[in-house]
Amino acid sequence: RALGGLLEAASSPDIYPLLVTGLEVSFVVALLVVSLAIAWATAGDWRNLFFSAVFITYAVWVTPTLDALTGDPALNHLVSMVQAVGLIFAIHFFLLFPDGRFTPRWTRVSSVFWIAYTLAWGISPDAWFSLQDPFDVPFVIFATLMFGWVTGLVAQAARYRSDSTPQQRRQTRWVILAITGAVAGYGAVYLPGMFIAEGGVGRVAYELFSVPVFWLLAMPMAFALGISMLRHQL
Repeated sequence: RALGGLLEAASSPDIYPLLVTGLEVSFVVALLVVSLAIAWATAGDWRNLFFSAVFITYAVWVTPTLDALTGDPALNHLVSMVQAVGLIFAIHFFLLFPDGRFTPRWTRVSSVFWIAYTLAWGISPDAWFSLQDPFDVPFVIFATLMFGWVTGLVAQAARYRSDSTPQQRRQTRWVILAITGAVAGYGAVYLPGMFIAEGGVGRVAYELFSVPVFWLLAMPMAFALGISMLRHQL
């Protein structure tokens, strides 16, 4: 009863839109501010400009920023390609951070796969394997995306242990922890939906608040990335 009362209050027309929009805007603004700060501080370095672009394109992909335009058939493919670029950039952040090199060498294979796969659903946004909405995909596609994130984290861990300078290790330590938290948050948001029965208070709560909870869990990632890249310098 208490959960039902809290859910009813939080989902009221006066509160829910402000809550969800506020979290979404805060998430996007946090990534945007960090992105601009990095680009401004190191405008002459292509790596930092690329990593800066990652934050903006990732925010465009993972939030429904452009989804309002997908109802127009003429714009649907354009929106899908923009969002596909966001995923490509995000995957390549794992593969290239912090020095812009593919390390270990097998990350080049991962790069080719993700470029091909992501462009495929960018061209065909209505395909069953599309990741246009990463929170509403079949389990096999969720598992594929999680494999991509985990592979990137493994690459970062391998780089950290065998191919990083002490300065780069200071950079990547907090970055790995923050991104691991965001990846775990995505899994924690997606997986319960497979087991919560349709109907009832639990399902309603999940449908209303699961994605906003992810934005809340992923928010520290922006600050960890900004502090790592600005304080410790790339």
